Amino acid sequence: MPPTQRPRLPIEEGKLVLATNAIRIDPKLSVSRAATLYDTPRSILYRRVAGARPKAIANTSKRKLLPIEEQSLV
Repeated sequence: MPPTQRPRLPIEEGKLVLATNAIRIDPKLSVSRAATLYDTPRSILYRRVAGARPKAIANTSKRKLLPIEEQSLV
């Protein structure tokens, strides 16, 4: 059975957003340094800087129901 990935906590997602914005504002700031400063995984930060979207956002187009419709069914 393949390992399941746990969803990112909002605080982790916030750190990634802050680190990404810091890199875009300061071109001298490296991804490795920003990952250390904001305590985020370097590999994920590299992907975000390259333009990858969070999985929660990227997978919304694959869903049949809107989140509100799903909640009403539950």
